Amino acid sequence: MTKNELIKKITPIYNYYRKNKLNINSVSTVEIMWQIGDIIKEYLKNANTKPHTLYRDIYGKSEGINNVEQKSYITREFLNRCFRIRKIFETKNNIKKIFPSLNNYNHFREAMPFFDNSKYKLKGNEKNKLLEILNSNNTNQQIMKYIRKLQKEKIGINNPRTQRFQELSNEKKLFIDLYNFLYICFKERKYKEATTGVNTTNEFFISELSKNTGALASDKLMIKIFKIPTNVSGLWLGYAEVVNKLAGKKDATERRRFRRLIPPEKMMRMSEMIYALRSEEDFNKFRL
Repeated sequence: MTKNELIKKITPIYNYYRKNKLNINSVSTVEIMWQIGDIIKEYLKNANTKPHTLYRDIYGKSEGINNVEQKSYITREFLNRCFRIRKIFETKNNIKKIFPSLNNYNHFREAMPFFDNSKYKLKGNEKNKLLEILNSNNTNQQIMKYIRKLQKEKIGINNPRTQRFQELSNEKKLFIDLYNFLYICFKERKYKEATTGVNTTNEFFISELSKNTGALASDKLMIKIFKIPTNVSGLWLGYAEVVNKLAGKKDATERRRFRRLIPPEKMMRMSEMIYALRSEEDFNKFRL
């Protein structure tokens, strides 16, 4: 299957979902996304590419400093979530078995890290309690309150959703993912794990990434594009590109929107955590 064939296979399903999502129940939404995830999984079996690279190629819109041709309107965040759902459920039939009465897809979306992220995955009674809550007839407010409490306890940052700012959803996710990753590394004192994918010997890069992360917190602070070393990879590369993208905007409108998705105090905290990676000694001295 070529990449174009993959897009042609996914697009009708995606278009159906977009056209009918207001009338599709929550379980059916998860099933549709599972189906798209299954197609992605089949493609990746024989493709010499990583999932996030594939999502970028499918969407093909602006990526940091470099621009590539847009091939579809299926966002990277949506594709990533579909593939995650495919990995959570071995078969599509398992979805209804595990969620016989899921009444809001947004609840499941917010709780996904507790099903598929090795750092936050729940087991035993904690998992059963979450499933009970998600399948309950409690109010949306009660269920979301429980999920937010779990996020705060297990991950270390609330994951706010503001539907009016969907265009920054991928940038928000990258920030939150890196913040949560560093939070756990500092909490468990795992310096080597924290610095995987980032060249800590390049103090200039660490310093610039830290400084510009802090600058996102206020229009009064100077922010600028900086050079990303070629050996930076993974989540670090994605996040550095987000900072450069926001730094490259002529006016502060998009940065202000970003601050409505991510609290400025979290940006400053992220800046401090990044700066503490300059050495293992600094890392061990840092306190959450």
